[in-house]
Amino acid sequence: MAGLMARQERRFAYGMLLPTFVIVLSIVLLPVMMTFWISFKPITLPDLRTAEPRVSERVRDSSDIPGANARIEYQVRNSSATQIISDVVLEDVLLPDLQIVEVEAPCTVDGGTVTCAFGNLEGGQRLSAAVHFNAATDLEDALEDSEPVVFGTARNPLTSFSFSLDNFVKILTKRDFWTIAWTTVAYSFGATVGSVVLGLF
Repeated sequence: MAGLMARQERRFAYGMLLPTFVIVLSIVLLPVMMTFWISFKPITLPDLRTAEPRVSERVRDSSDIPGANARIEYQVRNSSATQIISDVVLEDVLLPDLQIVEVEAPCTVDGGTVTCAFGNLEGGQRLSAAVHFNAATDLEDALEDSEPVVFGTARNPLTSFSFSLDNFVKILTKRDFWTIAWTTVAYSFGATVGSVVLGLF
């Protein structure tokens, strides 16, 4: 009877401690596992975030197109230096009193809405297009109605299953690798031993 009670108490104690073990292991192991996962990815620190298309819009004077006195310039760029963004599309709503003279490819205008299908953006790539118009309003007011929006799809580099040893090769072939490694080992060992010894005193 006493042995049965002891086993039940032991199982109960383990059950009570299990959440603590899970939480502590998660806090300690998950960052370590994530660090190893990232170290084998063919990316650098700026590419840890998912690539996204970004757009800037400007109104400028236009003299190269007959009948147009101004143009709206759109410039789309890839926020990543290495990742590809596919199916990049820009949309913008123009003022109703803008008299469109010419629309540069790959843009089209339908009912006052500009749509530019840029396709794929390579890493670090910038693409631009413009809409030439005659404005019955001030140029400063031509951009006040709406902000352009841009869409695109990019794969998150951290969730992909592409791996590489390039990061390790780059680190191991550096001239000062062993100096840094020994400094790290000495600092870690000294800090650990020192803290234990001081704690005992």
